[in-house]
Amino acid sequence: RTVAPPKQSPISWVEAVGKSHETANVSEETRNVLLAAWRQNTSSAYASAWSKWVSWCDQRKINPLSTSIESILEFLTGQYKEGKAYRSINVYRSALSAVLPLIDSWKVGSHPLVSQLLRGIFNLRPPQPKYSHTWKVSQLLGYIKPLGPNENLSLKNLSFKLVTLLGLTAPDRSSDLAKRDLRWRIFHPEGVSFSLSGLSKTSKPGDSPKTSFHATFKEDKDLCPVECLKFYEIKTKEFRSGDEHNKLFLSHILPHNPLINEAEGLLKEEILERGRLNTINGLLEEKLRFVKELDEKIIEICEVVDIANEIDEAEELVSRVLDTQRHIFEKTQEVEEVYKEVQSKSSDNVPANTTNEEPAVEQQPSEETVLDTSASTSNSQSVSPSQPESTESAVTPEKPKAAQPKPPPHGSAAALVANGQPSGNKIQCVYCSGHHFSASCTTTNEVHVRLEILKRDRRCFVCLKRGHRSNQCLNQRGCRRCNGRHHQSICNQQIPTLKPDAHEPAAATKRNEGVHGSQTLQQFQNRTETPDSNAHTVHVQS
Repeated sequence: RTVAPPKQSPISWVEAVGKSHETANVSEETRNVLLAAWRQNTSSAYASAWSKWVSWCDQRKINPLSTSIESILEFLTGQYKEGKAYRSINVYRSALSAVLPLIDSWKVGSHPLVSQLLRGIFNLRPPQPKYSHTWKVSQLLGYIKPLGPNENLSLKNLSFKLVTLLGLTAPDRSSDLAKRDLRWRIFHPEGVSFSLSGLSKTSKPGDSPKTSFHATFKEDKDLCPVECLKFYEIKTKEFRSGDEHNKLFLSHILPHNPLINEAEGLLKEEILERGRLNTINGLLEEKLRFVKELDEKIIEICEVVDIANEIDEAEELVSRVLDTQRHIFEKTQEVEEVYKEVQSKSSDNVPANTTNEEPAVEQQPSEETVLDTSASTSNSQSVSPSQPESTESAVTPEKPKAAQPKPPPHGSAAALVANGQPSGNKIQCVYCSGHHFSASCTTTNEVHVRLEILKRDRRCFVCLKRGHRSNQCLNQRGCRRCNGRHHQSICNQQIPTLKPDAHEPAAATKRNEGVHGSQTLQQFQNRTETPDSNAHTVHVQS
């Protein structure tokens, strides 16, 4: 049984650079100085790119320290296909160029094919801006100002405030803010200055150390960076050790270590997010105040309970109007059918006139009669029997009982007039709650008392229903006494009493019981003395 050789660990970027320097026969100290040519952040980026290259070569069984230009081009193209940006692919090129030996007397990064490939990637996928927006100073100051005086702030809020004010007065990178050192801090009458103890990202050989100046803001001490810096130094004095490095910014969390570049950037992002949220909260609070003011004005005009009652009454009114219209239409159709049937039966039983003389008729019935669908059975039966019999005898000829038609399935006209209301819908007076028409009420017969009851119950003066006022009423009928825009029960004028015609023959008093529909014609010709608001006019031809 053969044992597989142990897998070798991948070569790190530092080891690869060291191996490339071994061929130059230099000492280890010199190699360390050579490695210092790349700054810490650059070395970290190159190490990540180199590990990617080693993994790619291991999958294809290629020596990462000695390869061809074709393999390098394929590796960079693969990174482009994975969606890497131009900046990232350029870092891979620089990392390989720093380690790999010359190819065709060219460094890998400067090889014509590699340069051409990078230009193609640049054209196909141009670099995008790193930041999509800038600071909104008004948002930040709107958040910082309400925090209050510096002496009342916690260490966390004081750190946020100092980072913001220093960033606004001297825009620097987060790494430059993290390099602020109290050893190189100098107070001036006009402000405070910091000299960086280290190199900035843009520093080059021959450049002098970078200096930043922050001016005072005497108009408002709560927004002055110098005043905030002084309070911050006082608050963090007990946390600072005797180390030679005295970084300005310390963590507000124990053990209060100095902040590094990444923490400084997160601190700035958090203060920006707080300012944005503070602005959003301010807008929401302003909208809520505006809505609250509108609500108060609306409540002053009408109460919430009244609004709910009006909505319920309006829905009930619409339902009742639709039911009433449907009921009127059905009853009208029934009346017309019954009347046509009565007329046809009457014409069939009239004997032929051999003398060509018209029968003597003392008085022709009126062409327009009123059918009150709201009349009760008692009102229809209280009519004097003498007058209807005489009138009906003069109009309708006598018929034998054998010729009586069968009652229609929907009921006769007499039953329609006698009943007057649909089943389950009882008449009720709005003044005394009795079962009679409101205009016929004898318990409350004074007009001013009726008006007070209508006002108390919030009823319409036209139709006596709840849910609306008189000027909003859909009822087009007026008073039957004076044609005014009010109900007849609150009219001050007296309705004239209908009396029988004095010229009607008194002899025509015998009732013809064999004629179907005679009671219907009689009730069509009589008018109820006190009709209610639900009465409707039906035109009948005699």
